[in-house]
Amino acid sequence: MKTQTVLGKRIKDRNFAAAYTNIAQGRKSGISHLCADNQASFLPHIYMNEKDIVSFDVADYLGLSSHPALRAGAHKAIDDFGIQLASSRVYLSSPLYQKLEN
Repeated sequence: MKTQTVLGKRIKDRNFAAAYTNIAQGRKSGISHLCADNQASFLPHIYMNEKDIVSFDVADYLGLSSHPALRAGAHKAIDDFGIQLASSRVYLSSPLYQKLEN
């Protein structure tokens, strides 16, 4: 397998070399790893460079995570059922999953 040199790094995998180049160019251009000026709790609206914009980089561009009814429902579910740690259903399933799926 031929080794490529990308930005001073020796890389064997051609696809990885292309991805590495693209990421490095994005970072150099200042378009990666952006940071909003405000807290994430204001989603979907964020402030970037002192401008109010809608963030489409998360699945909450409709603002549902801050909708009062959904927040109240989440609080009720935690109060009723607690917080379950994630586990594979192959290992152990909860009766709540069956109720939800049926």
